[in-house]
Amino acid sequence: MRDAVADDVIPVSAELRLHAVRLNDRDLNDESGFPRLLSVLYGLNDVGARTAAYEVLAVVDELTTQLIAERNVAPVGPSHRWQQVLNDGVADLVADIEHDLRDRLRVVIRAAEAEIDAVDPAKVGDALTGWLHHKETECTTATYEWMVHRAQWLAGQVAELFDTRTVPEIHHGPALDVTGFTPADS
Repeated sequence: MRDAVADDVIPVSAELRLHAVRLNDRDLNDESGFPRLLSVLYGLNDVGARTAAYEVLAVVDELTTQLIAERNVAPVGPSHRWQQVLNDGVADLVADIEHDLRDRLRVVIRAAEAEIDAVDPAKVGDALTGWLHHKETECTTATYEWMVHRAQWLAGQVAELFDTRTVPEIHHGPALDVTGFTPADS
């Protein structure tokens, strides 16, 4: 906040102010900068008070906009690592499912080819078709069950990366009307 008289920046520390209040320490409170800031604010005329209020609102709006932008962007860091783990895990899962099913079906195809080579295909046609259908179902079911277990494992890996602290939702509300602002009595 700019001092209306000296046009200086008035340094303030909310942390120091809270600490001073907890300790009931007047010197710490003075060091926090709040008494000087309040004295300047109380001494402002209506135009100065509105200007100060608009400056505060502009800073709050800028900070809110920045926080919303940062929240909407997934920065690289431990708190957003879950997205990378999930994306990589799903990609690996899809590749592994394809590989697993292909390997299972290869074994079935080799067995079917060996049967066809050993006997007359015309004599075993319907039986072989039924057997192939049954084996295909077995392979698909086994791969599906394996995929479900693997997906549950991946979900557990991702869940461990979530921060259990709650983050408050930032809402960008309507602009505050300060036209009727009246400074408090000093």
